[in-house]
Amino acid sequence: MWDCQECNCGEHGNCILYAWGKTCRCENGYANKYGICKECDCGEHGICSFNAGYKQCVCKHGFAENLLGKCEACDCGENARCTFNDEGKKQCDCSPGFAEIYRGKCEGNKFIYLLMPFRC
Repeated sequence: MWDCQECNCGEHGNCILYAWGKTCRCENGYANKYGICKECDCGEHGICSFNAGYKQCVCKHGFAENLLGKCEACDCGENARCTFNDEGKKQCDCSPGFAEIYRGKCEGNKFIYLLMPFRC
């Protein structure tokens, strides 16, 4: 059985006891890291958690984690995954069968063939 001393989530969380154990409900901007609520901020467009002790941001659609660990607007359309490169610039990784055509937008191969010169 758990007692109050074993159920301490730190000053930024509330402990909830269940028959199987405890869990911490953390304040906004904090997440459960090994049973203690630690600062974890991804910005207003993401949900922060700790996975194996490392901060992880799950950003809303149209946002990606930047070099500062915050979710920033990053939209490449529905046919690509948006990331930020080592210099902090937006980068679109097109899905298979798609290629980047214009300013980070990915189009299907049929559209690409229309833009290519005709060869015999």
